[in-house]
Amino acid sequence: MKKFIVMCAAFAIAGCADEAPEPAATEEMAVEEVAAEPAIANTMEVTNEDGETTTLVRYDDGTYTFGDATGTYAERDDGMTCYLGDEEGSEESCWADWVEGEDGTMTSTAEDGQVVTLANSGA
Repeated sequence: MKKFIVMCAAFAIAGCADEAPEPAATEEMAVEEVAAEPAIANTMEVTNEDGETTTLVRYDDGTYTFGDATGTYAERDDGMTCYLGDEEGSEESCWADWVEGEDGTMTSTAEDGQVVTLANSGA
């Protein structure tokens, strides 16, 4: 019986030594995942036919911001780039690739004929 008690004690001690302490709940809650910002593909100042200028930021992941609006964009094989806003009911808007004029300005024309002037932004 003494051997049995000594063996039980030895197993109990060995079992305690192998157990790793559980992390406290506060340690687990302190770890936060931070989402990485997508890389910026380009930033342009877009001026419409009325002279209003808005900043367009296109990201490498296919998303964009245009002023306060956000959405996704995709480049088509026919030289058009199409934008679709995140807002419910948004319609896709497709624009010709930027064309550099003789005066150094760049323009883009929408499928509906609207023309905008583009300038690289220092942002």
